[in-house]
Amino acid sequence: MAHTRGTPVATPAFFADPKDPNLRTLESCFLLGPLLVYSSIMPDLGSDKLQPLLPKGIWLSFDFDDSHPDLPALYLQGGYIIPFCPPHQHVGESNPSDDLTLIVALDEHESIKHIPDVEDGSGHKGGELSRTPIELANGDWSLKIVPWIGGRIISMVHLPSVP
Repeated sequence: MAHTRGTPVATPAFFADPKDPNLRTLESCFLLGPLLVYSSIMPDLGSDKLQPLLPKGIWLSFDFDDSHPDLPALYLQGGYIIPFCPPHQHVGESNPSDDLTLIVALDEHESIKHIPDVEDGSGHKGGELSRTPIELANGDWSLKIVPWIGGRIISMVHLPSVP
């Protein structure tokens, strides 16, 4: 959305909470868009074992047990969904029937604030994704997907909630 709103893709962490003075001096992490925090680690200094300072709110580790100690940590803000589809060189290569994976991070009320819309930048028209019937259950996840015109397969990955 940076191309439509003029905001940088990567911003200092204090952009998420300008009133928090601790975030103003933070140089080890930054925001990637409004939903992801990139946090660098330094295994030789033991920072890979520390909990990074993050903006207010729920930030869930974007880790699928395949992290590497030399790579940065990513955190997804609770209450949001990130859609993933097969990689393409440009929008013209995409197909509405491509598989779609939704990474779901619940907020403190075990809900989500944002359901991505196909028109939010993919180039597809019609907003079919936002009308896709999806049923979520509390606690242990259950998911119901109802087939719809277009034939897209949607799979969902749930990030564990904060204890």
